[in-house]
Amino acid sequence: MIISHLLDLFGVNSDLILPSLISSIVLITLFVLGRLLDSLIERKRNSQEWYMKMVLEPNILALHNFFEELLNETVVISKKINKDDSLEQKTLLYEELTNKKRKIEFNFILLVSKPYPNTASNLTEFINSTLYCCVEYLDLEDYGIENFEKFEQSLMICKAEFFEEIYNPFRLKSLWKWFKKNYLGLIVIIFIILFTLIIGNSKSKKNNPVPSETSVMVRQG
Repeated sequence: MIISHLLDLFGVNSDLILPSLISSIVLITLFVLGRLLDSLIERKRNSQEWYMKMVLEPNILALHNFFEELLNETVVISKKINKDDSLEQKTLLYEELTNKKRKIEFNFILLVSKPYPNTASNLTEFINSTLYCCVEYLDLEDYGIENFEKFEQSLMICKAEFFEEIYNPFRLKSLWKWFKKNYLGLIVIIFIILFTLIIGNSKSKKNNPVPSETSVMVRQG
């Protein structure tokens, strides 16, 4: 090893110093890694708390109302639509649904996009899918009980997927908490294993010394 040769150059017994030196380096490295892990956990926790207090809690009721209002508004529009309506007339009726979608995107999804852009992107897709369900139902022009139940079921599925996604930032919370609680124990175990390996390797070298050139020549002679 390079360290061993350097110690020998300074007249230091590497067999005695090297195990302690390496174990100290390992301990310091693990300590630094532990501090970095602590910092990451703290940053994650602060981000989650901000998301919960500033984004999720103030808007949770509005999110529930959005899906209910979308259902009711679609029913109202279905009663206004006539078979002879032009595309422009239908588009004007659909505009109310589009406005509700934009409101959710501006008041909620835009806030989510700052700390969790992937979650925001997925939420936008779910909102688009929800709007598509409404338009698809209205385009049927047959608003009987069977079609309405299918539409309502599709809307509830979109709602369930949407709410599952808004809690996505908390999915790894239990794992972070476990690491924060147990990482010191893991460090100690790793340190003991490494120290045992180092000491064992050192003893093995002492028990099996490399033969000198003189002894080799004597044996050959």
